[in-house]
Amino acid sequence: MRGIVKLFARTLSAAAVVGLVAGAPSPGLAARTCNGLLTIDYVAGPNFAKPGDVVRVELTIGTGSIQNGSSSTGTFTLNRLRFDLDCNADFTLGIPCTDEGAIVEYEGDSTITTTCGVTWATSHAVSDSPNEVVFTPNVPLVIAANRPAFCALQFDVKVLAPSTDSTPGQIQETTGYETSQNDASCDNGLTSGGQQSSSIPLCNCPSTVCVDSVCNQDTGACSNTPKPNSTPCPDTDNDPCTTAGCDPNGQCDQRHMVCVTTTTTTPTTTTTTTTTPTTTTTTTTTPITTTTTTTTPTTTTTTTTETPTTTTTTTSTAQTTVTTTTSTTTTTNSVGGCRVTGGGRIADTNPDVDYGTHGGQVGAPVGFVTAFSPSTPCIHGNWTHVRHTRSGNFHSKSFDSLMCGCLPCDENPTSPGQVGNLCNPGDRICGPEPPRAPANKICFTGLGKYTMTSGRRDLDVAFRVDVEDRSEPGGTNGTPPPDHYRMRIWILDGAVDSPSNLDLRQAISCGASLDEDINAPVPPDVDDGGIATRGNLQIHPEINNKPCP
Repeated sequence: MRGIVKLFARTLSAAAVVGLVAGAPSPGLAARTCNGLLTIDYVAGPNFAKPGDVVRVELTIGTGSIQNGSSSTGTFTLNRLRFDLDCNADFTLGIPCTDEGAIVEYEGDSTITTTCGVTWATSHAVSDSPNEVVFTPNVPLVIAANRPAFCALQFDVKVLAPSTDSTPGQIQETTGYETSQNDASCDNGLTSGGQQSSSIPLCNCPSTVCVDSVCNQDTGACSNTPKPNSTPCPDTDNDPCTTAGCDPNGQCDQRHMVCVTTTTTTPTTTTTTTTTPTTTTTTTTTPITTTTTTTTPTTTTTTTTETPTTTTTTTSTAQTTVTTTTSTTTTTNSVGGCRVTGGGRIADTNPDVDYGTHGGQVGAPVGFVTAFSPSTPCIHGNWTHVRHTRSGNFHSKSFDSLMCGCLPCDENPTSPGQVGNLCNPGDRICGPEPPRAPANKICFTGLGKYTMTSGRRDLDVAFRVDVEDRSEPGGTNGTPPPDHYRMRIWILDGAVDSPSNLDLRQAISCGASLDEDINAPVPPDVDDGGIATRGNLQIHPEINNKPCP
């Protein structure tokens, strides 16, 4: 904070402190008055505070007129000065006020400074409790009449938490003195009571489950940044096949993830052993002794001969191979998306030509929801846009972003217009039915080639297409409302991925805004579109929820 800055002060009454109200004093009247004066200001701290910030408070003490005092001009004596740290604005602001809670903390007597010529003290610790801080001078502070800004008392307080009452953008505080406690009196026998209120402006930029909000403490303005895509958020649709997640626009999309069931068939080989009998013949020789005796008068002769025998052995040697197949079914989640097909004709063009035609398919076979990813492989398709006659020809080259939305329409205000299992189910006016699809709005951006004549496309361009699929058929000859189509083209200077061109491509991306109002750094060179007078544009579900390659 530069110098002394008054954040905000609000006076409860024109006469801040009045003991007895009377008309203008006149000589000889016996009327008595005791007018003390009090103001509250903030002299240091941020313009818009947030929890943890310290703010310096200044209480200015003075007097107005005092009639028929014992002295010639009259005197005012202050014994105590009260300050309430935070007040619930849903109740009367006074001394004391209704405590709002642990919102503001007193930072202790060590922060006190004064120009009153006394020493101020409290019995209050560095704490948010009690809510009322009572400042007592070491000797009563005596002030002559008609001294509206006699002296000042300053001290620090700290913001602990946001306000919880009906005014979340500010914390109310009060200061004053009470007659019932004899906090102030005049030398004519009257006591004085009064109060003032003020408020500390807050940075009231609450973040949500899908948005981070940052406050500018100089201006109080909020800067909102969507949390990363797919950040978990509360699942409220009770659909076991969907998972909620934050989309790139900071919205909690109940169908951010959808079930995808795939079945894979895997061949397996099993070897089975079977028994086949076989016979093997083995010949072995077993000695057999045959005795032949020949007798001569002097010799006996024995002769041995061998006779073969046969043994049969049975063994198993054959194998059989059997091949079988097994199927495995798995269920996974992938981000839901959409795709667009068809084309048509438009009459509104800028710069003006006779008419424009367009068509193609974007989002197939892969149409992954993408906030911004330069030349992403997650978006497939092609798109053409021709300005007739021979005044411009465009063809898409690659894609940077793709987003889907479900919109209501003026023609059927009862249409739900919400993203769910189906967009506007049963509604053939706001679209997309038929066919049924999760969205009736698609936006896609990217790079393309363009020529301003009918020749070779030799210019690098960035583009953005917005399509709304309404009633069927899509042209003006069908049931209102007709389909909506808009093409914007920016001719690029230099490399398509230069820092300036990337900044442009991100600014025009569907993640920056699904609405057609975008903060492009430069206006488009071509801005064609509006009602699709002929043809038909149709938005479909993505094909089999294929994942990004």
